[in-house]
Amino acid sequence: MNCPNCGQENPPGAQFCNQCATRLAPPSDEEAPPTQLPDTSADFIGRQQEMTQLRDALADALSGQGRLVMLAGEPGIGKTRTAEELEIYAASQGFQTLWGRCYEGEGAPPYWSWVQILRDYVQQASADQLLAQLGPGAADIAEIIPELIEKSIRVHTILYLVGDAQQM
Repeated sequence: MNCPNCGQENPPGAQFCNQCATRLAPPSDEEAPPTQLPDTSADFIGRQQEMTQLRDALADALSGQGRLVMLAGEPGIGKTRTAEELEIYAASQGFQTLWGRCYEGEGAPPYWSWVQILRDYVQQASADQLLAQLGPGAADIAEIIPELIEKSIRVHTILYLVGDAQQM
C-alpha cells in the first residue's frame, strides 16, 4: 500500500507508513477494529508496530546485541504508556527494569534521571552485588548516590580509604 503523504510503498496490512509514520487507510471501506498484542493490557491498543520494534530491541539485548531506542513525540501521545507496556512485557521475559524521569524545568540536579535509576538499583541489589559490580568506582558513584553508603559498611570503608588517599 502506498502512503498518501509521501508515496512510500508499505507492506500489506501496515497501519502506519514506514517512511513518515502517517496512518494508512484500512484495506476495506470500514474502519478496521483495533487489535491487541499478546502480553499487553486490554486497554492498550493501536501501538502494534511500536511494540513490535521495542520487543525486537529487547530480543536483541537478550542475545547480546545492544540497541538504543528512543520514544519521542509531543506531550500526551502515549510515550510513557508505551514504556509502561514494554516494562510489563520485559518483566514477563525476565528483564529487570528501572525508571528515571526527566524534569523539563530549571533547577533539576545534574544527571537527575540517572540518579533516580541508580537509586532504584541500589535499593534492589544486595551489598555484595553492589560491591562486586561497582568495585573501586563505588566511591565516585556514592558522591551522587548517598544511599550507596547506607547499603553496606564495606562500601563505607572503601569510601573512607579512597577519601583518605585523595587528601594525601
